[in-house]
Amino acid sequence: MIQVLFSTIPNHFDFYTSLFFFWQDKEEPICRLFDLLGKLFINLKDSVAPQVESLLQAATDHYRAHHFPGTLAVCAAAAEAYGKAPALAGYFAQLWRFLAAETLPLLPAPGGASAALVAAYFDTAYRFLLFVPGAIIPDSAQLESICEAALATASTSQDKEAARSATVFLNQLFARCDGLLAPFKPQIDALVTSPFGERATLRLVQALTESAHPHLRPNLATCLYALVHNFCENGREDLCYQWVERALAGEALAAKGVYADAAGHRRLTDCFLGLARISRPRFKAMLMDLAKICAREATADALVGYFI
Repeated sequence: MIQVLFSTIPNHFDFYTSLFFFWQDKEEPICRLFDLLGKLFINLKDSVAPQVESLLQAATDHYRAHHFPGTLAVCAAAAEAYGKAPALAGYFAQLWRFLAAETLPLLPAPGGASAALVAAYFDTAYRFLLFVPGAIIPDSAQLESICEAALATASTSQDKEAARSATVFLNQLFARCDGLLAPFKPQIDALVTSPFGERATLRLVQALTESAHPHLRPNLATCLYALVHNFCENGREDLCYQWVERALAGEALAAKGVYADAAGHRRLTDCFLGLARISRPRFKAMLMDLAKICAREATADALVGYFI
């Protein structure tokens, strides 16, 4: 059914263009139109391919004026459909630079970006990471800016979807998309072993133990696993130990009864790193229990089993 419906659309671009201009300042119908366009890219990839650049040009021109989340979604769909085409590699790199330049300044500004826009931006970043990583990773300054924005969103946003999208993006970057980003290992390692890695460890631990919504705890635990598991080896053990030791230090965790003294802090640090090396399920379970202790939903006894 969907193929029959979509097969009529490439022959009626003038009609859809008129709808676009009629609705251009109305978010809901425009986002629905962009959603339809995204489905076109995915389901009728070959038929729409000749028009993809002109269609995305119209979408990005609109985004420059209105910053609707639907524009980001259609760019993400285009990356999924056409991102692996060598002829479009340069185009997608240019497209991502535009999206980053338009969106990043809005993220920290009060009232600058809706939660839906923030979520759509990091969902789009994730799709680019999967399907056209060459557009997003090689520019180290841009990559660091995106990751800093994602870290700030993951650790402070009160919107669950925005925080989840940012955390998923960081998790996939740290985990190198389960091997898909292996060609970009040097760039990712350079970012994470810079001061950003320590900031990421600290802020993700703080979010998990202080401010995150309970529904986000599994995402944060998964992200911390990807970060520590992938970077606590190959001569970086001491560096990772310092990150975790500092993230778990301070009066906040002690005040919440997680540990009582320096020996307890050291034992928690050793457990954190040990489980990250050998067992993802137990590592995540330990962090979930740590979050519950900090939220007064459990006592420190919940951690005893992990220390054995």
